[in-house]
Amino acid sequence: MDHGISNVFTALLTVATLFFAGVWFVLSPRLSWLASLACVTIPIAIVFGLMNRYEFLGFSGDMMPHFRVRGTATRPPSSTTEGNHALSSSPRQSTGDRSVTSTQFLGNQRSGAIDDVQISKDWSKRPPEVQWKKPVGAGWAGIAISNGFVITLEQREAEEWVTCYDLGNGELIWKHADPSRHYEVLGGLGPRSTPTIQGELVYTLGANGILNCLKLDSGDRVWTVDLLTIAGSTADQFQESVKWGRAASPLVYGDRLIVPLGSLEKSNRSLASFDRHTGKLQWRNGDDQISYVSPMHVKVLNEDYFLTVNENTVTLHSIDEGKQVWSHPWIGQSNGAATCSQPIMVQENRMFLSKGYGNGSLFLEFAKEDGKPLQAREIWKNSGLLRTKFSNPLLFQGHIYGISDGVLECVRLEDGKRTWKGGRYGHGQALLVGGQLLITSDEGELVLVSASPSKLQELGRLPVLEGITWNIPAVAGEWLLMRNGSEMACIKLPLE
Repeated sequence: MDHGISNVFTALLTVATLFFAGVWFVLSPRLSWLASLACVTIPIAIVFGLMNRYEFLGFSGDMMPHFRVRGTATRPPSSTTEGNHALSSSPRQSTGDRSVTSTQFLGNQRSGAIDDVQISKDWSKRPPEVQWKKPVGAGWAGIAISNGFVITLEQREAEEWVTCYDLGNGELIWKHADPSRHYEVLGGLGPRSTPTIQGELVYTLGANGILNCLKLDSGDRVWTVDLLTIAGSTADQFQESVKWGRAASPLVYGDRLIVPLGSLEKSNRSLASFDRHTGKLQWRNGDDQISYVSPMHVKVLNEDYFLTVNENTVTLHSIDEGKQVWSHPWIGQSNGAATCSQPIMVQENRMFLSKGYGNGSLFLEFAKEDGKPLQAREIWKNSGLLRTKFSNPLLFQGHIYGISDGVLECVRLEDGKRTWKGGRYGHGQALLVGGQLLITSDEGELVLVSASPSKLQELGRLPVLEGITWNIPAVAGEWLLMRNGSEMACIKLPLE
């Protein structure tokens, strides 16, 4: 059973037990009226005392409530800055190489692998160094980096901000604000997606469907599209079907911008293509409701396709008009057992899928005969392996690494055999950097783990952030950016 579901049942059972125990004490004839009154008032007083002392932060990935002492929070700057842009009051500080980039979700191939950065394995002699930390607004958005600009999304009161910070000193350079707010009691507050940078333009997708194209250097608006308007629904209506807010990162392909559309209608809602320079809708296609996975450009048997994972299927779409050319069941619920993990293309003929909520893993192989549609067969399937709830699987030298229900796991890809499982990082995130696993735990720690199929070997650990940390980190050269719903940090990595 999924840990989150198990914890919910445990909580309900505990509440029911306490309730009936309280009723028994109150109604018991062996207790005086004063003792019965105490049985009711003392627990209530304790609860109110704890509420006055502690602030509720939200739920963990396993649906456990998190609290902190009131008054200890790091608060973001006020959202009352005049105008659309808040310029830094101090000069930008150089990071050395201003050209370092991490311009889209999980790197250039959306695989989570960064090959050109080699991290030192001995953190006892050369540990990572936190360069700066600063408060930010709420949200689970990722980070994109280009030419010394750090771009992310934040919730500031009733506005959804796209913000740009200086990589060198963390100062705010500009912000773009839209009147939008997404909140769900289990999922929390704020935007969820990672910006995409292409040249001098930034593309962002807000939790309620505001698709922006902004200038990288100034934040000036180039164009904006409201996906809810195109889909013909309101934010409240759409949230009933896609509960946790839009989390996909826009995909740039030539002059096109590809995003999951989503709709309450039953057709033409899986993917939409826009002219990335003007925002004009080019096509919408695919009949399945969207999930929380970002679209990808892939090659399958030497043909180019757009790949997307929907609520109940994984599908391939033609490049020209987005026509669905292949589909395979991949069961989920976008208002419940959500699908969040990116697929992995293995060469051009195989695909690996994983997700949480008990689904586990699936390994497929493609084949195509002359005159027949594209087909795929299951190589293996295992509901007990690599149940990646919020994170993404990583492929390295024939093995898949992933955080499975909060525990790191290594699985041999060819036959689906687990080689080891260990190391509890909660529902954090992982990247493959120079052949090593760089993990950000859901408690805000940075951990380096050897990507070896023989055993779990931690190489270093550094506390960085406080509070629940689900956000995807970003690596650009020797710089690592981490954030959560209250603060962001820039860490200088020790390189070989």
